[in-house]
Amino acid sequence: MDYFYLAAAVGAYAAGLLCQSVGARRSAPSGAGVRGLTRLIGDPVYIVGFACQVTGFTLAFLARAHLPLYLVQGAVCASVALTSLLGFVLLRRRTSASELAVFGVMASAIVLLLVVSRPSNSYEIGGLALVGLVTVAFVVAGATWFASRSAGAVPLACLAGVSFAILAVAGRPVASHVGFGLLADPLAWLVVVTAVVGQLQMGLALARGSTTLVGSVMDAVTLLAASSVGFLLLGDRVGDGLAVWVIVGLAACVGGVIAMAAIEKSQVRAMSKDVAARAGRLQTYVPEG
Repeated sequence: MDYFYLAAAVGAYAAGLLCQSVGARRSAPSGAGVRGLTRLIGDPVYIVGFACQVTGFTLAFLARAHLPLYLVQGAVCASVALTSLLGFVLLRRRTSASELAVFGVMASAIVLLLVVSRPSNSYEIGGLALVGLVTVAFVVAGATWFASRSAGAVPLACLAGVSFAILAVAGRPVASHVGFGLLADPLAWLVVVTAVVGQLQMGLALARGSTTLVGSVMDAVTLLAASSVGFLLLGDRVGDGLAVWVIVGLAACVGGVIAMAAIEKSQVRAMSKDVAARAGRLQTYVPEG
């Protein structure tokens, strides 16, 4: 059942990211701060995307109960490539052979991680580690205001990645004992807070940059940070003698999302040159007098 949760989460995340991108582009101006955020959360398409993200979050949360973070976050990373594919199918966006190749590489990487991973229950997070997670969460939330004052999407995408990494780390032990007792569990509240903060950071980033760029940066940060902490603190396991293949799989996932961002950047540059060339050809000389 955990693997079903994971597969469904990837689909929900991809659909949500696509809808949020459409909503953010038409509702929030590139220099937006609090006012832009207010417009953003009132856009119906963005709300649908947010609902898909919540669904994906819930399914990924359930998958983390027994699956290691490197597998869950690696699969979530692949949702960026799936988003590009959905954009081609549903919105008729251009999808190049390079993008399809990256999608194939990332799909292969997830299969590799599935083969080498070993399900396990998470270790409990001690008091000192909890204080550290809460401190980082507060710092990242506070940094959002400063990052939102710039026009770039990358700082906000990085902050969203850190927020979602904290969510993944805190959510792994919480998912193992779901029940009414979670209301008194500080880790559960940390999951909720970082989920909301991460969504807001991602929304602001999407208003400034493309879906692929924001998703690539965000997922790469989350994957590397959460996977590292999962091995160090949560007891994530891998098959005997197969650790090197985890590194290969994670590297392929990170490389895939970076490649997707690079491909889109080159496409935007090519389109800009094409538009400029057409404009030059359409210019008409009008003689004076």
